[in-house]
Amino acid sequence: MKQCLKCNQSKPRTEFGKDAATADQLRRWCRTCSNENGRAAWKKHPSYHARLHKRYGMSETQYEYILMAQHGKCLICDATPERLVVDHDHATGEVRGLICRFCNFMLGNSKECTAVLEAGARYLRAWEKVQRGLAA
Repeated sequence: MKQCLKCNQSKPRTEFGKDAATADQLRRWCRTCSNENGRAAWKKHPSYHARLHKRYGMSETQYEYILMAQHGKCLICDATPERLVVDHDHATGEVRGLICRFCNFMLGNSKECTAVLEAGARYLRAWEKVQRGLAA
């Protein structure tokens, strides 16, 4: 167990991110407090509001509404990072939802091609079968 210095609650060590600069190799704040702090800091950034409007025609209120509707989670992997990015259809510009940056990278690197993403999933499933066969 470790005590969060922000909320003062004792939580399992798994609730703290890694930090090589500390003696116990864990961050001082729990993931919940770190995420809340990160979201607040990001929203205060002056270019945040302008970027939402310029790139997506979206107000801060619209972003917050979508964030609340998604319960602060990435629509793909269910992660709750400090910040979710706006995912949009590059052909139409239509906003699809909010996703984490890792899932955004995945979609971008696949060039949003469902055949590539499905092939990747098949590849991983095949590897899982091989691993299970080795363990048996």
